[in-house]
Formats: sequence, structure tokens, C-alpha cells
Amino acid sequence: MYQINEVLHIEKAGGQLIYNRLDGVLAISRAFGDIDLKNKGLISEPHIFKTTIDDSIRYCVIASDWVWDVVNANDVFNICENEKNTDTIVNKIVYMAIEKGSEDNISCIVISFGQENKNKWKKDMKYFLVFFI
Repeated sequence: MYQINEVLHIEKAGGQLIYNRLDGVLAISRAFGDIDLKNKGLISEPHIFKTTIDDSIRYCVIASDWVWDVVNANDVFNICENEKNTDTIVNKIVYMAIEKGSEDNISCIVISFGQENKNKWKKDMKYFLVFFI
């Protein structure tokens, strides 16, 4: 889902959102490449999010838009909660995206913050970070 400032930027540049996609094509408003959409509001400047990594954050999940189109944060949370191996987590996320109909650019990276053996992490959505690329 686009943030309001992203929508305003797209509209000001002459682009539009069609079915929640930039000019009906791209599900994101920040990307490298896609030069045909640069004059419609697509920018390559990253959105930077900073947070403190503490014991409550167990994983960082970075995935492409074709994953996030069909796999939601709750799905990823459940996979991370039930699996300890990052390779297994990545495979389950990617295969879930395929099973749910994703067809293009399915990429996923999971970074473990080395707390697999600690029983301190809380059972809430706070223990992993999700990045959309």
C-alpha cells in the first residue's frame, strides 16, 4: 500500500495509481530500472528506516514486491516463529509466494540476529523487521 506522500509525488509527476500500481504496472514507487516510469513518479532514492536492534528482534526479512503481493507479515511471522534455520525460512516464504500465485521476481533474504537459542524473545510482531524491495 502506498503512503500518502508517495501518492502525492506520483500524481505531481503525472503518474497515477491503477489497481494500486504505478500506471497499472509497478507495485512500488521506488525502484532501480523501469526507466519508462521515471517521468511518472518512480524514483530510485531509497526510503530509509532506522531502528535499534535489541533482543526482541530476531530476524530481518527482505523480500521483493512479488513476495509481498501475496504473502503478508502474519504469514512471515508464523514461519519465523516455527523455524530456526534461515535457509528453511527463505524457502518457505518463496514457496508460499509461488503457491499463492506470484509469478515474477520472487526474491527473499532472511538475516538472523543470532538469537535462535535464546528464550527471551517475546511472542509478538516486534521480533522481526520486514523490508519491501
